[in-house]
Amino acid sequence: MNTTTIDQDIFGSVRMGYAVIESNKLKQWKIFLQQGLGLHFNADEKSINEMSFRMDNHAKRLIVQKGDSEDFIALGWQVADQQTLDIILARLAEREIVVEKSSLAEAEQRGVKAFWRILGPKKQNIELFIQADLTEQPLQMLSSGFITAQAGMGHVAITSRKPLKMQRFWQEIFNARVSDYVE
Repeated sequence: MNTTTIDQDIFGSVRMGYAVIESNKLKQWKIFLQQGLGLHFNADEKSINEMSFRMDNHAKRLIVQKGDSEDFIALGWQVADQQTLDIILARLAEREIVVEKSSLAEAEQRGVKAFWRILGPKKQNIELFIQADLTEQPLQMLSSGFITAQAGMGHVAITSRKPLKMQRFWQEIFNARVSDYVE
C-alpha cells in the first residue's frame, strides 16, 4: 500500500457496529436492555452464557456474555469497504499494533462474517468488520427502533486517564474528530 493511500482521510467510513459486555448479571442486563431501553431480545438463541439484542436489521448489536469483567470487553466497528479496512490495517502495521483475525465461530458469535481484533489504548478489544449478518425478522421492541441509518449504533464515550494518547490513537488510525470534552 502506498503512502498516499495510507494518508487518505477515512472519516465517516467507520461506524459503531456492536458492543460486547461481560457480566455475571445476565438477568439484570436482560431486564435493562429489553424493558429499560426497549431493545429486541434474540429469544431464539438458546445459550445460558450469552444473549444478544437488536435495534435494527443487524442480527446482533449488543451482546452480553457471562464473565467476571462487569464491563464492555469489545467494541465492533463496521468499516465501509475492503479498501478502508486495508488502510486501517496498514496504519496499524506501521505502528506495529498486532492484528488478529477472528475464527468463523467468533465472527458468528458477533453477528458478522469476519472481524479483525486489536488491543486499543485502554487494553480493550477493538474489532473491525465489513459485513454484518442482517435479518428481516420484525423487531419486537418497546420503542420504535433506533434511526441511526449510516451512523451504525451512533456513538460511544470512552473515558481515559491519558486523553491525549487516546485522542491521538483514534485520530491517527480512524481520522476521528473530537466532538466535545467532558471535565
